[in-house]
Amino acid sequence: MLILSTTPNSAYLLHLAEHRLQSNAPVAKEALELAVMADSAKPTWELRFRIANLLAAKGNKDKAKEIISGIDVSEYVHESNTPGQVKLLLSVLVMFNRIDEALNLLESVNTAKRITIFDDFDIRLRIANALINDRQTEKAKNLIDAIDVNKAYAENPDLKNGYARVSWARYIPEDMAYEKVIPYFEKDAQCGRLQGEWQLNFAQALMVVGRENEAQKLVEDVYRKDKTTSNGFSRCGFLRYFNFNYEPEKALSWFDKDLYQDRISDNWLICHATALAAAGNIDAAMSMVEHAYKRNAQLANGYALIAWYGYIIRNYDPKKALSTFKKDQKLHRINSGVDNYLFGIHTYLGNRNKAERMVKISYEREKKVLGSHTLIGFWEYLRNGDLDYLISMVKKDEKLERLRLPLLNYIYAAVLLKCRKRVKARLLIKNAARRSSLSEYFAKAWFKRVVSAEENHINEFITSELEAMFAKYQTLPF
Repeated sequence: MLILSTTPNSAYLLHLAEHRLQSNAPVAKEALELAVMADSAKPTWELRFRIANLLAAKGNKDKAKEIISGIDVSEYVHESNTPGQVKLLLSVLVMFNRIDEALNLLESVNTAKRITIFDDFDIRLRIANALINDRQTEKAKNLIDAIDVNKAYAENPDLKNGYARVSWARYIPEDMAYEKVIPYFEKDAQCGRLQGEWQLNFAQALMVVGRENEAQKLVEDVYRKDKTTSNGFSRCGFLRYFNFNYEPEKALSWFDKDLYQDRISDNWLICHATALAAAGNIDAAMSMVEHAYKRNAQLANGYALIAWYGYIIRNYDPKKALSTFKKDQKLHRINSGVDNYLFGIHTYLGNRNKAERMVKISYEREKKVLGSHTLIGFWEYLRNGDLDYLISMVKKDEKLERLRLPLLNYIYAAVLLKCRKRVKARLLIKNAARRSSLSEYFAKAWFKRVVSAEENHINEFITSELEAMFAKYQTLPF
């Protein structure tokens, strides 16, 4: 246990806790000990909650929950005398996914004017994000749509990025409708309210819709004004040339712009390594992940991503892919973000039953994993042409509400159209096009980088009839 010669005050102990949290050391136990030292009998609720929030912000949510386990948040509502304490309580409720309680508390403190307009704005967006993660998309969108940015701006001249943040929360997490956020970002820019990282988000949106020169100039302008900003070019290149159009070689030149200026962070080194593997430079990718892992103990999925893009998509070797994937598992550097790739590796190894069992476990554990049955169906179709199995797997995902992304609606429509079920296909295409005019592009890239389909198989599903159907309902031309 950390020993000090005298018992310092809570503020000093919190400062120490923050320092430990920033240092990537084993911090959970020590942070709690610091909290205990803040009060000779027991730590204050506020200090516990603040340390838990810090741990959660560092990605250590399990330890955060341990620190405040058994505490009834509602007991401290009346003890919250400052806007900061109220926001702390709200943050804890959101962290535990107690959304209804958070909304009720938010309304009550607003009525009593116990929270600032800025904090209200911030918490509402965080609640909306939690609702989206919990598959309560419509409820989240209703909450976002109720936010009055004009009022917030009128009451707080210092509030920045209001239209940008609201539009991003509304249109990006599931719909990936980058074309829809651009007018809102432009509105913030015109009134001088678009600042910091949100300018880089704007650059990404511009990049996706093909306004590449504007995106580059915006990143350059941000870099000139702020020497600490990083990853601007990497973010633009990876989104445009990896997720939107699968051309990993083109993405690399954008990473190089940031590397040359020493403007790339550790987590974006993982994305760079992924692009390198996809472009065929697997040795360089492995070295980059090893380097990034040494620098940052919080990073994950580096080897798993190389396994998929290097040894499935680029060079087909499922056995090598599995052994590379297991490097992250052995290092305990893995999360649900790469679940689908592991299912794919086992399917290509001929273990589709095992892959299906793993999907069941993954779905029970994580609501954000989507389209896994559909993917197994496609992978099996590529191996043996079993269309009936593909259809059955897509229907499983439909029943479990795991096809809610517009690009997955588009994929489902493609399968239905192949089976000549045009009425339902048309409804799905209409929904995909209404939610985002970019759905078709993301779907085509998904076929290449996740399904690992060659052009002949892609053309089996993405037919001229499907494209014409999408174009009919598309709201903007790209």
